[in-house]
Amino acid sequence: MSYIYLSSLADGRFVDAIKARGHEAVLLPPREGVEEEVASHADIFYCRAGILPSSPLYYAGKDFHAPAYPAVAAYNAVFLKDYFIHKLNITSLPLLAEAGRQGLRKINVRQGYTKCNLVVVDGSHVITADEGLYKVLSVLPGLEVLNVEEGEIALGKHRGFLGGTSGRIGDEIWFHGALAGHPDEKKIRGFIESCGCKVVDFPFPLRDIGSVIESDFLVL
Repeated sequence: MSYIYLSSLADGRFVDAIKARGHEAVLLPPREGVEEEVASHADIFYCRAGILPSSPLYYAGKDFHAPAYPAVAAYNAVFLKDYFIHKLNITSLPLLAEAGRQGLRKINVRQGYTKCNLVVVDGSHVITADEGLYKVLSVLPGLEVLNVEEGEIALGKHRGFLGGTSGRIGDEIWFHGALAGHPDEKKIRGFIESCGCKVVDFPFPLRDIGSVIESDFLVL
């Protein structure tokens, strides 16, 4: 059993499916003092420092308040096999220290909502619709990046991000919604399956809920 961190605003069918697999769903309520549209998003408050559920799980803490970007994205970073990716001038100091301990190459990007914009398939394969991220990451040795169209992804009054709909649970990449609604569905499925993973999606429109984070640890 793993702990699966996700927004309390996630569709009930999605949460029920997580529980049916024997996992514990850790549902995060919207937090006061945090930008409204991301106030319950797991990738705003948590960052797993590695690909495996056994990797250290960093938590922004109960006192974390950030009403606006970029401060709200301090934990929205990505740890891969060889790289740590974020807008480094806003990154939480504990995450930077952990990346240093792991000997990861720190990659600076302009997009502070880094995790929101990356579907992390494994330690060396990611998917993004963000052109800036693609330009920087696609030239990194040992990293394969699939560039896709944005698609129609809901997030309050604004368009959401594909990474924010997703998360890896076991050897499956889960999407909060139906990939059939995305213009690059076939490319996305093919890329994920080529990495030895399966796709799990659901019969409702894709919605950004702030990623889905699997961890062996309960940190509240």
